[in-house]
Amino acid sequence: ETCVNVTAEDSQIHELVSELGISLVRFQLKVGEPLDPLSLATFVLDMHELDAKVIVARIEDPQTIARVFGCNADFIQGKFLQPHSNELSFDFSESDLV
Repeated sequence: ETCVNVTAEDSQIHELVSELGISLVRFQLKVGEPLDPLSLATFVLDMHELDAKVIVARIEDPQTIARVFGCNADFIQGKFLQPHSNELSFDFSESDLV
């Protein structure tokens, strides 16, 4: 499988995904800029129509997880999430997801 990193301004991503058969698109949120859920949801829908799964990276806080969750991304990454390990034992009772 092939994964490509993109930003919202990347106007060629649709061509790359369809022509090269890219199966994973990693979309990095910009640090310090507010997330536009409508734009992200549209991007995810466009990628799904091209049979690509979307990873949204740079999830830094609970509010961002809440906003990204409704955009139908396939995967999320970031410092707020559990660090890499062989076990999935994140204690959500300690998290404040508002």
